[in-house]
Amino acid sequence: MTIRSMTGYAEARAEASGMRLRLRLKTVNHRFLDLQLRLAPGLEAQGPEIEKRLRAALRRGHVDLWLEAEEPAVEGLNRDRLRAYLAAVGELRREIQSLAPGEAGNIYEWLRLPGVLSAAGFQPDESAVTAAVASALQEALRQLEDFRRGEGAALAGDLLARIHHLRVLVAEVSHCQAEILQALHERLRRRLAELLADALPPERLAQEAALLAERADISEELTRIGAHLDRFQALLAAGGEVGKPLEFLLQELSRETNTLLAKTSSASLPALRLTEIGLGMKAELEKLREQVQNLE
Repeated sequence: MTIRSMTGYAEARAEASGMRLRLRLKTVNHRFLDLQLRLAPGLEAQGPEIEKRLRAALRRGHVDLWLEAEEPAVEGLNRDRLRAYLAAVGELRREIQSLAPGEAGNIYEWLRLPGVLSAAGFQPDESAVTAAVASALQEALRQLEDFRRGEGAALAGDLLARIHHLRVLVAEVSHCQAEILQALHERLRRRLAELLADALPPERLAQEAALLAERADISEELTRIGAHLDRFQALLAAGGEVGKPLEFLLQELSRETNTLLAKTSSASLPALRLTEIGLGMKAELEKLREQVQNLE
């Protein structure tokens, strides 16, 4: 299956009864499917069918759709239409002159308002318009699918590269385990010397030794991080709607990374290197999170 980005753009045109239609689609990431339709005057009836087809084709994302229309151009001089326009302008001018100063504005700005001027007598064939809108929407959705697939493939490549880098950093932490244990053992030796000097009971010494040994054990965290990374790659390979499952895995990876660093923070000798590795892991996880939020 293919991975899709939630980001995309498409544009298609169609004609019906001499009316030129222009349909634009723009999508960005969103947790759910959020549709915003902006339909030209006279095309509002197309809304329910457009929404139905969008919901069938898309799963997640904020979707903006614009459907614009132009009436057919008139060849030659249409005197009746010109007279109607002039009469409308004259009536509008009289109404503007009756307004208080500062309220009138420019008459030509009023005429540019949507729907102010209309072509009397123009009645497009509704069935032809519906078919044209359906055709334009189908083409726009095809373009959008190609766009989102291309973006998804690019994102998947970036995610895999970052997962590989995370594996390298985790391997470095694993290689530091011996050094971490050595540093903690040295700390334990000094602590035991202090406790012996205070003549504390043996059970207290055993308790201290067990506590430091537990802090030194990061094998479970490393195992879980490795399993999460394997699952992450498997989801990318399977494709489909992977955005939400990947977001959950990143939350788990972040939690395990924080636990790992907290356990090793008491190892004084390798602390600087571990801090560097930890910051690198956190940076990669944050970049992964930002990219995953764009996937469907």
